[in-house]
Amino acid sequence: MLKKGIYILLVALFMFSCPSVSASSGRLRQGSIKTCNGATYGQHSSDNHWHVAESRDGTYYATGNPIYSDPCASNETNNTPSNNTPNNNTPSNNTPSNNTPNNNTPSDNNTNNSVITPAKEETKNNDNTLKLVIIDGKEFKEFDDIKFTTTKEKISIEVTTNDTKATFDIKNNTNLKLGENKIVIDVTAEDGTQKSYNINVIRELVLSSDVGIKVIIDEEEVKFSDYKATVYASSSASKITIDYKLNDEKATAEIDKIDKLKTGDNFLKIKVIAEDGSEQNYEITVHKYSKVEETISTILAFVFLGGIGYGIYYLIKKVKNRKK
Repeated sequence: MLKKGIYILLVALFMFSCPSVSASSGRLRQGSIKTCNGATYGQHSSDNHWHVAESRDGTYYATGNPIYSDPCASNETNNTPSNNTPNNNTPSNNTPSNNTPNNNTPSDNNTNNSVITPAKEETKNNDNTLKLVIIDGKEFKEFDDIKFTTTKEKISIEVTTNDTKATFDIKNNTNLKLGENKIVIDVTAEDGTQKSYNINVIRELVLSSDVGIKVIIDEEEVKFSDYKATVYASSSASKITIDYKLNDEKATAEIDKIDKLKTGDNFLKIKVIAEDGSEQNYEITVHKYSKVEETISTILAFVFLGGIGYGIYYLIKKVKNRKK
């Protein structure tokens, strides 16, 4: 009798220790039912192993081999069913949901432990230096207190910075007054750092160098050639009247007066002094005829006129003879 009891005990131990026993029937605990990876599972016995669940009239039964670990553990977060799991533990007829993650890969919402590295902030350049300044075509490469002299009312300024991302602003480059004018170039670097560069512009007064003159003697304009001219006066003239007009009203003229004309040549000098100090001398020879010269000139004039008159008469007569 003792041997028979030992035999039965050994058989029972053998059956409980065999993991490959297939269970084709047996209810599963209703509260353990869960669905994952397109299948429904439930716990079967007191040792809490799992089986694929098969629904029969609302009751789940074990099928297939036992599973000794939770088949849905990798798909759960804090043991909370996904939004696609049917409520009230209702099975989904073993049909996989379209929203079921593939290959048991957790969704992006579960990657809370990932570390996001902030983007590195770009360093901005602080270069606010000048490379080149050009004032009315003249280049400057030294920029500490630039000095520039001009006679113009307006000047042009071109600026080039060493950093192409830097900006600049030219202040006070308006109509220049006579004397000193201060112009400022403000350069702003990419990072906002500013630096100012000064230009001292001196505008000089423009002085005229025009020494032109128009001379009128006895109401006739004198024609100069290389600043020299000759005019004639009658034998009865004792003086002449002189008038003039300067090309530049800021110029001045100095004239040697002829108090009384003498027979023959009388020399008249005129000096014109321009605004800037330039000078030019004009020489005029006033020739007073003697009575003999005047008589001879008169006879020659009559001869000349008579010759012209005779020539005209001869030509007319010749034309008439041809017509006959």
